[in-house]
Amino acid sequence: PSDGNFTIEMYDKSAPASLQIVNVTGELIYEATFSAAEKLQFQGNKLASGMYFLKVKSGNFQELKKLVIH
Repeated sequence: PSDGNFTIEMYDKSAPASLQIVNVTGELIYEATFSAAEKLQFQGNKLASGMYFLKVKSGNFQELKKLVIH
């Protein structure tokens, strides 16, 4: 469980990166594009308690993670 605040830092700094956060019904809650050379700080303390999915993409890299907000 998390309070919703986190930082994403990409290892491959050559391609732009994107973050999408969706709820369990698939509704897009948040979307951002950022330079992979930057750290993205997300403050999700305004998200309702529950489960969300984070999708991070950069170049050929893509990862999906589960986020549980308490």
